[in-house]
Amino acid sequence: MVEDHKEYSAILDVLRANPRGMSVTQIAEAIGMNRISVARYLDVLRTSGQVDMEPYGQAKVYYLSQRVPISAMLNFSSDMVVVLSKEQRVVDANTNFLRLFNLTREKLLDKPIHNVLHPVSPDLSIQKRIDSALEGEEVIEEIRILKDDEELFFRMKIIPTAFTDGSPGITILLEEITEQKRSMDALIENEKKFRMLFNNANDSIILHAITDDGHTAGFIEVNDVACEKLGYTREALLQMNLEAVTSAESLELYPEFLDRIFREGHATFEEIQLRKDGTRIPVETSTHLFELNQRLVMIAISRDITERKEMQQLEREAFTQIEKNLAQFATLTNHIRNPLSVIVAYEDMLPGEASEKILEQAHIINGILTQLDCGWLESMEMRDFLKRRYQLFEEFTES
Repeated sequence: MVEDHKEYSAILDVLRANPRGMSVTQIAEAIGMNRISVARYLDVLRTSGQVDMEPYGQAKVYYLSQRVPISAMLNFSSDMVVVLSKEQRVVDANTNFLRLFNLTREKLLDKPIHNVLHPVSPDLSIQKRIDSALEGEEVIEEIRILKDDEELFFRMKIIPTAFTDGSPGITILLEEITEQKRSMDALIENEKKFRMLFNNANDSIILHAITDDGHTAGFIEVNDVACEKLGYTREALLQMNLEAVTSAESLELYPEFLDRIFREGHATFEEIQLRKDGTRIPVETSTHLFELNQRLVMIAISRDITERKEMQQLEREAFTQIEKNLAQFATLTNHIRNPLSVIVAYEDMLPGEASEKILEQAHIINGILTQLDCGWLESMEMRDFLKRRYQLFEEFTES
């Protein structure tokens, strides 16, 4: 062993005392040895990995090697690492690799890697990747390994390696990405579900970008219903903003809406949206603020309330007619009672039997008019109830 020779020990001691490095001449002078012998010993020490050399112009500076033994380096890694010979037999492996396959070092060493590593990826040929690495190409692949009926995912790197004797080999590093893979798969699945719900909603949905100073910017995303209702393609809408699809009178109210949204985090209001062809669509919009990719956005869910507005208009028109009918009804009974009073006044001028008949019929007519008066009062009470209950007809609060 080289450390048994006093010459080697002397060189190592003097280099240890001079960590910045020394030239061959400086080492020879320090230990009292000729330069040729020192150079020869230094070559042996470099080959054994105990000394490193760096050229500085024409000079060569030697210093103690800071290398860590490969077995120790393998265990520094959190990955699973295995080193193979050119015959693809295991030369060394770290603790994580042994733990993954439930093997001891003694059982693993000199085994063909194909007897150990069995990826379940049907389209992955380990042999082709190893051949590429032996030709000097670094290979990176994603593989699946079945362990105790559990599917594990790894990012595999196959790296060309050279041993100290100059023979080629390869190093395989397995980085476990099972949790990342499952999280990504779950994220993709959730995104698919969100996309399905997003585009199958009955209402128009638009995601608005929000500027730092609290104003709406362009559209980030729109669903299929928004495209259909507004008459634009998705690509066209994503190039637009709120002003392009909102009526002027609604835009005037937006500062108030936005103030409420930023104070409470949400708001519901009515507005008028504009189709591509200029058609006005009354909608009820529900808005919420939330963070998306560390960016504040606003989701606006707009429901077409055209039918509701049309129904309200019909109700207003019907109520207006009711008001007119009640007003006419109030005077109608008086118009009937006045001539009836005249008829009754002339009944004395008729024979007795005719007079009795007139009085009898007049009494019946008066009873009917009394019933009509009661009905009118009930109708007025019902009208007042409707006003209080639905608050739809404030313009008719005065009869």
